[in-house]
Amino acid sequence: MKDDVEDFIYSIQAAGLIPPEWPLQVDGQIHRYATNGRRSDDAGWYVLHMVYTGRGTRLYGAAGDWRSGTVVFWHSGGETQSPSEAAALRVEIERQQRERARERRERHHRGRQQAEALWAAATSCAEPHPYLTAKGLPADFGLGLDNGDLLVPMRDWNGDLHNLQRISPEGRKLYGSGRAAGLVHVMGRLDGRSVILAEGYATARSALLADLAETVVVAFSAGQLKAAATEIRRRFPRALRWVLADNDRQTPGNPGLTAAKEAATAIGGNVLVPDDGSTGSCDFNDLWRSYGSGAHSCLIEVTP
Repeated sequence: MKDDVEDFIYSIQAAGLIPPEWPLQVDGQIHRYATNGRRSDDAGWYVLHMVYTGRGTRLYGAAGDWRSGTVVFWHSGGETQSPSEAAALRVEIERQQRERARERRERHHRGRQQAEALWAAATSCAEPHPYLTAKGLPADFGLGLDNGDLLVPMRDWNGDLHNLQRISPEGRKLYGSGRAAGLVHVMGRLDGRSVILAEGYATARSALLADLAETVVVAFSAGQLKAAATEIRRRFPRALRWVLADNDRQTPGNPGLTAAKEAATAIGGNVLVPDDGSTGSCDFNDLWRSYGSGAHSCLIEVTP
């Protein structure tokens, strides 16, 4: 059985996911684990079953990361399945999918309730905050404060609050346990004739201060850019649209620029790439802190 479990772990790694730590539990229950090194994180999950399918005892299971939405299905024995085994596996996969969907709905509901309660109790960010000061940004009444941390509301496109991004004075970012996919933070005009989409709050706020667009949208991560871009195109069909990339030059594959180009294709617009001639990675907030209102001159417009 150990070889089968190791093969399961390999299949998780092959899908680009961080696997759970050994030993794994073969009990048919969904187990949570951290995928970012923090003990409080539970974005990863796996489930392993041992069943008799009519041809012997086998292991089968699934694993995934709710933050990225990636799911992996696996069974022992490679591709050698009898029709009865294949049917049994399909039934179990469908059961797992229903169980995960139920669990996800419950988690999102609890997370939304927690976010709403926390937001209602938070104070407005009316004074300078260490994180904003370090980023060269002023106070923002659209943010909240809780125990010294900034709270950035994460809303759906109807304006309903589902989650909160918490930013410590040192810049450490955490998210609540609620829904993360499809949520944004919109700044500026809600009916702007020009729209910019960016990954993070500091980048987006800098773009708004530099008057790069009338409406600026925070997607919160590179993985959420494309979905946000698709919705922007639907809601702002006549507006000029750009994606403001994080130029991750020192990261293999430059994930920030790659994601921005994919989103720009979906948005029907171009990519704005921060580049002041240095060799390091940078985002527009880096330019804002260095050049102020002249930061726009260090943007290169790229057609995806």
